[in-house]
Amino acid sequence: MTEPIVSGVAPEEADDELRAKLERATGLVGDLGEGEDAFNPYGAYARRPEVFEALMNYNEAALRGENSLIDPHIKELMRLKSAEINRCTYCGTLRVQDVRDEVEPLEQQVLGEFSGEELTRREALAVKFAEKMGSDPHQISDEFYTELKKEFTKDEIVELVFTEY
Repeated sequence: MTEPIVSGVAPEEADDELRAKLERATGLVGDLGEGEDAFNPYGAYARRPEVFEALMNYNEAALRGENSLIDPHIKELMRLKSAEINRCTYCGTLRVQDVRDEVEPLEQQVLGEFSGEELTRREALAVKFAEKMGSDPHQISDEFYTELKKEFTKDEIVELVFTEY
């Protein structure tokens, strides 16, 4: 593997506060792999602890917030579809730990050509929204928003948008 552009802060090099942030990040998405080919951006993010903290706060709120209006497993399905569309290997390999077991059996329904047949209507619409946002947001028609509004409140639709940000 080539030398990284920015080397990360190893947990053993971090002070207690920064080490806690690194552990918090790992707790959200689990172990991102081992060995020289593993990609773990948290050490690099740790070079800017205040920005890292803001990112973690956003990730926790967007992906599993306790005040969320959208089920976390739906957000995870959306995130996986977006990772596929954007060809982000990192995003496609990590899993939000809180919903990992719930999402795993549904992953194949989301990845590849998406039909949504095996998902609930709510899950399917959210993933279709992620697919449209990830490929071309301009293709989201008024008719599609009408369909979303049959299943989601306006506040939930706003949260769907934040999930895709």
